[in-house]
Amino acid sequence: MVLVAFVTVVAPRYLLSWDAPSTPVADRAKAVNDIRTTLLQGLAGVALLIGAYFTWRQLDVSRQGQITQRFTAAVEQLGSTSPEVRIGAIYALERIAHDSPDDRGPIAEVLCSFVKRNGLAVPLSERPAPRDEAHKANWHVPTAGKSRCPCGP
Repeated sequence: MVLVAFVTVVAPRYLLSWDAPSTPVADRAKAVNDIRTTLLQGLAGVALLIGAYFTWRQLDVSRQGQITQRFTAAVEQLGSTSPEVRIGAIYALERIAHDSPDDRGPIAEVLCSFVKRNGLAVPLSERPAPRDEAHKANWHVPTAGKSRCPCGP
């Protein structure tokens, strides 16, 4: 409030006396009014920029909270007994990883932990070979002791 009073009362007269000390009275009033208008427009612009910054920050905080809620819900769904719900949770985590690069590491760790805990009951080496001979070249058994999981064996 003090800044607005300074801009509307003191600054225009000071700026005018510094720039054109010998201007006629009629022209002086118009010049003071023009200076006030310009200064108030500058203050309004600064206020607009400050408001835009805080709005952007609030939007970012809200977005982060939404990602956290989605992550928590997906992790809870991984513990479901229904395979469809667990698959949906995996897709939800994939979408979160796409939307939030900062959360890719934790998502990979959660998925690795899930696979380690709920892995195949029968090792791949003991499973029957694929029936489709055309894709047999693409089918391979991981080397024993080597984990493809980024978070370790």
